[in-house]
Amino acid sequence: MKSENFLFAHDDLQIHTHTDEKRTIAILGVAVDERLCSKKIELDAIRTIDEAIQHTINLAGYYVVVFSINGTDHILTDPGGMMGVYYKDGEASSSINLLKDVRRDSTITDSFHFRDTDDWYTGSTTPFVHVKYLLANHVLNLETNKVQRFWPTFDCGEISHHEGVQRCCEILKHAANKYVEMGEVLVSLTGGRDSRVNLASMVDHSKSITTFTLSSPKIKNCDIEIPKSLAALTKVNHLVIPIEENDIDTLNLYDEISGGLAIGARREVASTCKQLSDKNYIHISGNLGAITKSFFWHNKNPKSVKVSALLKEFIAKPPCIIDGANEWLKTVPTGLRPTFVYNLMYLEQRGGRWMGPGENASSLFYQPTSLFCSRRLTEIACSMPTQTQVGGQLLEDLASALWPEVGEHSYCKNTRGVTSFIPRGLKNFAKKKLARLK
Repeated sequence: MKSENFLFAHDDLQIHTHTDEKRTIAILGVAVDERLCSKKIELDAIRTIDEAIQHTINLAGYYVVVFSINGTDHILTDPGGMMGVYYKDGEASSSINLLKDVRRDSTITDSFHFRDTDDWYTGSTTPFVHVKYLLANHVLNLETNKVQRFWPTFDCGEISHHEGVQRCCEILKHAANKYVEMGEVLVSLTGGRDSRVNLASMVDHSKSITTFTLSSPKIKNCDIEIPKSLAALTKVNHLVIPIEENDIDTLNLYDEISGGLAIGARREVASTCKQLSDKNYIHISGNLGAITKSFFWHNKNPKSVKVSALLKEFIAKPPCIIDGANEWLKTVPTGLRPTFVYNLMYLEQRGGRWMGPGENASSLFYQPTSLFCSRRLTEIACSMPTQTQVGGQLLEDLASALWPEVGEHSYCKNTRGVTSFIPRGLKNFAKKKLARLK
């Protein structure tokens, strides 16, 4: 996307557009309207940037909205910033490598060694000169480079656990229905809670979706056997795909799209996921499910927000990482309860900044999205009682309410909890030692 009003998109990408003599509005990617009465995305009535913002607030999924009027281009992100927008000098792209004259920023790369122990950037920071990441739930004016947050603008309300579960289920089923209407749906399936909610949301579509599970000796047995038994129970089409060694051509394409910002487990299965690329699936993953798991909370009932809660994800904490975290926190409106801010931190930072590059690169194989990339779902989850949001029980409650047989099926035991008994300082020391060996 350039400020001269050129917009380039891949032929496989879902696109909704409306153009007339004064304006153009386009939604690129997998987007659904969260208003339950809406039958399709309507764009012709949008005439101002304020109307475009209001429309975007109602959308869920992985997408960007481009609104051009009077020669000025505006770009708006999805709830988690998962599609990714990078910009510099009046141009923007979902891939850094499509921008002109991109150069590495040695000030950042020398102070922060990007590796599997420190594998994402905070705020709008990138390791490229003058290139910034467009923060989730912000609108960018490409002519002025002005960036402004458009959601949330005020605190969420308070509702009971029962009402919250009911309303979340309505949103999840609505989104599932819309994705099935768009095309062939592919749902990744493990023995965990996030993917279980995805499967349960598809209760009305068991005969039309495809599910898949990756298999290797390194994957826990329950993450393979439980999906198999779930597939037999629900009679969904289920593929078990052995993880294969990556081929260099696929990796090169993957790295080019991600700008080298997606490393680790997602990259390691790139060629394996390539086996699913023949039908241009809409892939629904469990990403962002931890907005219901108090991921960044520093205790079970936080009364304040600490930047250190985000920084605990990093071994190295150079100025670029600390500044990015503080930059993000300054964009958050005052008056939001701490739990809402923490969950927003997970959605926008852990989501868009860590998960986003890998999800964007996976568009090589399918069109990615998540049922959890939703503003309304986030608001409702954050409105529920504090104890509801701690841990992950809410996900089990959602799955059981959506499809009781699926929700009540056994889950993989979370063995990662054992590490909670190890002091953080000792864990970080061990991580540093491992990092030096790589």
